[in-house]
Amino acid sequence: KAACTKRGLSAKTLNNILTVLRCILESAVEWDVLDEMPRIRFAKVSPPDFRFLSEEEALALVAAGTDPLWRAAILLAWHAGLRWGEISALMWEDVFFDRRQIKIRQAWSKGKLELPKNGIIRYVPMTETLACALAALHKEGPFVLMLRGRHLVRETSLLRLRAMCRDAGITPHGWHVLRHTFASHLVQRGVSLRVVQHLIGHSSIRMTERYAHLRPQGSHDDAGVHAQVAIGLLETPRPSFGQPVGTSTVALDRILHAGTRADTKTPLNRAALSWSG
Repeated sequence: KAACTKRGLSAKTLNNILTVLRCILESAVEWDVLDEMPRIRFAKVSPPDFRFLSEEEALALVAAGTDPLWRAAILLAWHAGLRWGEISALMWEDVFFDRRQIKIRQAWSKGKLELPKNGIIRYVPMTETLACALAALHKEGPFVLMLRGRHLVRETSLLRLRAMCRDAGITPHGWHVLRHTFASHLVQRGVSLRVVQHLIGHSSIRMTERYAHLRPQGSHDDAGVHAQVAIGLLETPRPSFGQPVGTSTVALDRILHAGTRADTKTPLNRAALSWSG
């Protein structure tokens, strides 16, 4: 640790090295090379800064996604909080329109389908907007998002996202910024950190606490809010906006109005996707 510090390595980099060392030592114990696991003290690390989009920026990005495929990808990150590996690994069998819900049970990692990060399989309710965007897609195969018969890959998708950012007039960013936007917008609307932790798939509440400063003043961390109710708040203006020009739902309705079902060539019907749970 002293040598790493002397070289000017950050605490985060030091902890990454110690994590690899811990895995090696754990294997040594398992193989009876070591009698017991040495104690490893990790460096204290401040929570990293993160960026998230304002509602206006997020709406502009959705509007820039004129292709239904990329519009759906954006909404899976912004309205459901999926990581990119989870977005590209989502299969139609895990999308339940009848109960307005998606199941996140796998993710692409180094070219292989594995469990999501932290091994947590979770269910996330869909907003009406996300449900409509997914319903507009043409089913090319088992994966929800496919391009020319293949699932989307990170490099191509990142280039496309940055191009859409430029079209939307916002600073280019990666897919994870939309995941931060999902959590941030929920917390700004007074949703409990515990509920956000469940929806976003954090293994520890400490990860979710990075968004705590965004809670409205005077709000209480009430864990009793139902997940479906929490997700629905993404389609309402947050209280501190004052008197916006229009609610998120109205703005998104306008964006999606031109969308059509690929199989019927008819306008999307929100009523047909209504959730009665």
